[in-house]
Amino acid sequence: MNPFQQAGFAGPYKLAQYEQTVRRGEIGLYVFLDLFGEPKYIARSDSDLASRVRGWTQTYDSFWVEYHTAPRTAYMRECELYHRYRAKLDLKTHPAPPPGVDWRCPTKGCELS
Repeated sequence: MNPFQQAGFAGPYKLAQYEQTVRRGEIGLYVFLDLFGEPKYIARSDSDLASRVRGWTQTYDSFWVEYHTAPRTAYMRECELYHRYRAKLDLKTHPAPPPGVDWRCPTKGCELS
């Protein structure tokens, strides 16, 4: 079983089909995969997951999504996944919390914890 499936993510979906698979106006995470199914980009939306995924339809092959009820839980989960997969990711920048909050990364030893 895929680790994202085990973790409760929905997918994988083809990026070209995001409009049929991603709910609008939802908070959540998305994980873009390369042609081999490896995670290459992990990010979140604090307000509209579908609009964030829309801009990437020509860059990656497929994706997983995980919905959250609050931006804080989405941020914490994004940090966790960033640290787990950062060696494979195209984007090596640590996730930033939403503007105006002072949330710390939950990963021990992280410079942002």
